[in-house]
Amino acid sequence: MKNTLAVKTSLFTLILALIAIGTFAFTAVMNNKGNKVELVGTVNQTWYFTGTDQNDPNDPTLYSLEPIDGVQCGGSSPTVCSIVDQADPSNSNQPNMTHGQVNQDTGDLYQKSFRVD
Repeated sequence: MKNTLAVKTSLFTLILALIAIGTFAFTAVMNNKGNKVELVGTVNQTWYFTGTDQNDPNDPTLYSLEPIDGVQCGGSSPTVCSIVDQADPSNSNQPNMTHGQVNQDTGDLYQKSFRVD
């Protein structure tokens, strides 16, 4: 009889502890419900290719957010002029290259423009 009472008491204590933990967890979640989460790097930006026709347009270090002096976009040159992409989350000064290789057919996901000759 004592053994049954000890088991019931232990089980009751365990249930109360789980209810208390659940209550604290629920309260913590509800208190944080109104907090906003800001996503970094999800805004598309125009990136200008700073390299030449001899450079690799897939190299993210060769892009700038500032237009290149003396270079016009909108031409038919084989040299990439600009792409549209998100910033790299680990380096906001470079494009993330989200859609793979710039110089391959990406269905124009980069909205590429080419240099005017």
